[in-house]
Amino acid sequence: FHAYIPDAEAELLARANDAEDFYTKGPAGVENGAATYAMAGQLLVIHLLGDMTSPKIIGIVSDHSNLRVGLGSTLITMVLGSGIFFLGSRYAPKLGHTVEAPA
Repeated sequence: FHAYIPDAEAELLARANDAEDFYTKGPAGVENGAATYAMAGQLLVIHLLGDMTSPKIIGIVSDHSNLRVGLGSTLITMVLGSGIFFLGSRYAPKLGHTVEAPA
């Protein structure tokens, strides 16, 4: 593009285009695709079940024992979440990896 636009401006415009693509398509890189909604749903569930509830759970457990046990109780939810993720991955569509030859 340097024949039409200076390199500095081309880089700025390319970064702006990448930012627009990220905000309109999401990190999945598809417009209105199932992957975008799945990522949004995953983030919502992570924050609802993890970020909102973990301080309360840690506080309740550490009030009845100590802080070490309270912080250790979060490992139970990590193992449970890992199991759910593994079970869900069995139902995910298979990835089709294709490699295109350079032009």
